Amino acid sequence: MPIPLPIVKFLIRTGIAQRIPAIKALVPEPSYLRFYSDRILMAPNEPVRDVNNYLARATADCIDLSLGAPAEAGLKPKLPDADELFAGSGYPPAVGMPELREAVAAKLARDNGITADPADEIAITNGVSQAIHVVFDSFLSPGDKVVLVDPTFLVYSLAAQYHRARIAWVRSRLVNGRTRLHARQLERAMRRAKLVVVNSPSNPTGGVLEPETLERVLGLARRHDALVLSDEVYERFIYDGEHLSIGSLPGARERTITVNSFSKSHAMAGCRVGYMAAIRYLMRPMMVHQFIATPFAPVASQRLAIRALAEPAAKSRPVLDAYDARRQWLHRELCSMGLPCELPAGAFYCWIPIRQLGLTSLEFAHGLLESQRVLLMPGENFGPSGPQHVRISFAASQSKLEEGCRRLRAFLDLIRDGKSTHRTIGDRLERLDPPHASPVTPHSANSARQPAASESARASS
Repeated sequence: MPIPLPIVKFLIRTGIAQRIPAIKALVPEPSYLRFYSDRILMAPNEPVRDVNNYLARATADCIDLSLGAPAEAGLKPKLPDADELFAGSGYPPAVGMPELREAVAAKLARDNGITADPADEIAITNGVSQAIHVVFDSFLSPGDKVVLVDPTFLVYSLAAQYHRARIAWVRSRLVNGRTRLHARQLERAMRRAKLVVVNSPSNPTGGVLEPETLERVLGLARRHDALVLSDEVYERFIYDGEHLSIGSLPGARERTITVNSFSKSHAMAGCRVGYMAAIRYLMRPMMVHQFIATPFAPVASQRLAIRALAEPAAKSRPVLDAYDARRQWLHRELCSMGLPCELPAGAFYCWIPIRQLGLTSLEFAHGLLESQRVLLMPGENFGPSGPQHVRISFAASQSKLEEGCRRLRAFLDLIRDGKSTHRTIGDRLERLDPPHASPVTPHSANSARQPAASESARASS
């Protein structure tokens, strides 16, 4: 369990925190802790630092299979000329350009069965990351319960810890590409919950929630008067079946916040533009938060998003077919090298169990990066089951996937031949991660928080 905030502040005030080795490893100059807000003091600093340090070790010769950022031209909107892109590019409304909000409303009605008034029930955000923060900041207080599926997108658990919420984890498993939730755990977790997060297709598993599962989640949310946050950024990447938005179900409108972005669907990750939709009574406080915190996404990005929504869906069909082929190829390849995993029905990730190798996800990921120059995502912060898994993305070219798998196979051979054991990888990690490996950022400056935030997240389940 993390040290309570009053004790943390006492340790800082008395100067004891400055002499604790674990604090010095996180904060090169601990005396500056006295300036930090309570929220930053209790933030999940260790996991954020570890992820940043790991990704920063990538070099030009690495095969990057870690992040999901599609780049195919068949997904991207056609770039307008500069005059059109920046026409009238003064400050737009804080919640987004009216033309884009109207286009999003039309898209939601057409593709998702969700009715939203563009005037006061849709807001444009700086990607889904901002939308997540707005939702959590608008509706969560310290101690509120958030229900998360294990495993889930790491930002949800980190954001919950940052807002000092309690996490109730619900185990899941992938069966024929579908996400199955542990029914008894779900029932128990939803009691006195303030918010439940739904992500389908899922990051990191690629699992798709079936209609009956969505109905069960919504029914429990209504019974216990909880809000539903539905992240649908991967809705375009479904290879078997149709996407269903929980916000389209009867009784969902009054409590569901739907968030999405153009990062995956239209290969616009660098543009940082997304949106959130909810009934006006929920949207109103979120609009206030957005106005104060980060009003409006870049005008140029919003104009590109308008173009993206105007393009025919058939344009992306060849790209989605190519992703489907990569999905099946990668699954066969992983199974053939002794890493059996479930075939995902959506998104562009494979969630690979590695417990049988005797390594944690961090040891596996760092060992693979050092030995073979392949970058993938350790599962450490995706939930309680994360340390036993790694995530690999097939949002990369076929040639990169093939070379990455060749190197992965070589790494597995080293492990199985005994040349790269648990102990030697652990020793290498100690050498690779000196106490002051990276400069301080707002999220790498925890005070006397012990154990690491990833451990406290597991304890909260």
